[in-house]
Amino acid sequence: MIITKRHVSRRTVLKGVGVSLALPFLDAMAPAATALAKTDASGKLRFIALEMVHGAAGSTAYGAQHNLWSPGAVGAGFDLGPTALAPLEPLRDYITIVSNTDVRMAEAFTTPEIGGDHFRASSVFLTQAHPKQTMGSDLYVGTSFDQIYARQFGQDTAIPSMQLCIESVDHAGGCEYNYSCAYTDAISWASPSEPLPMLRDPRAVFDTTGFHNASHHNERPERILDFAKINKYHISLVPYFLERLKRTPDGDGNLLDHSLLVYGSPMGNPNVHNHKRCPLFLAGKASGQIKAGLHVKAPDGTPMANVFLTLAHMLGIDDMASFGDSTGELDVNATADLSAE
Repeated sequence: MIITKRHVSRRTVLKGVGVSLALPFLDAMAPAATALAKTDASGKLRFIALEMVHGAAGSTAYGAQHNLWSPGAVGAGFDLGPTALAPLEPLRDYITIVSNTDVRMAEAFTTPEIGGDHFRASSVFLTQAHPKQTMGSDLYVGTSFDQIYARQFGQDTAIPSMQLCIESVDHAGGCEYNYSCAYTDAISWASPSEPLPMLRDPRAVFDTTGFHNASHHNERPERILDFAKINKYHISLVPYFLERLKRTPDGDGNLLDHSLLVYGSPMGNPNVHNHKRCPLFLAGKASGQIKAGLHVKAPDGTPMANVFLTLAHMLGIDDMASFGDSTGELDVNATADLSAE
């Protein structure tokens, strides 16, 4: 029998069965004698970003000492038990924790900006750029990482990008410290002056204490621990999504193999509105480019933008020399303690 590179299309299979259904990729759909990894079956590399707006309990001095966010050990032998990331334990082989990075661009640069950290921070997370202080239409911050990726690769999909939120963010123009609500209400920016609106599904999330109130804990250990419970609750919602990705076949693996998720915050200790030791972790293996199962601790003063620069190059954006206030790449596959170098 002569083997050619002819293959069976999805359309042909559907005509044969005579029903309407969503088909996974079947072996017969790959061209004969063609390696699966060299076909479209290997799957597109997806990028997902999740922001939590108020930092983490582990970014406080007390929280860092008690490992309320990142584990004490670096490399692969870490214990998630004491941390807010404990719900990710079943998926630790897909998780890369990156600790000890800062988001300097969310800091106040001038005296009038002091106090406006909440109103700057969301716009900084994916742009790693400092927003212009304005209540007018002359917005300016930076093009966000997700849109840079979508612009280069999203045209292969029906919807290049989606922006979602779970709570109403309608401030009716009532933002403070001379910052437009657009900075608070959008983490995705198509250009430095074009925020992208989110699809909203308002719902009440917390029965304990309010998220914002808990974040202003006055450095009291018992209140920091309450805030850590909320951080842990947030994380507990992520495994459902990751498990769904992991259970969905995609080419030579699953969707989680071929995805890269960034979860973090541009704020560190919300009680003092600082942007040091900001919480961050990655999920997925980016089509084999990320080892995962690691805790990578960055040297003091490392910009979070360094992580995004590394991810940009992993995602195939090779011509990006810098991003935000990056100073270089950060090895997200490092097994040694980078903070000690």
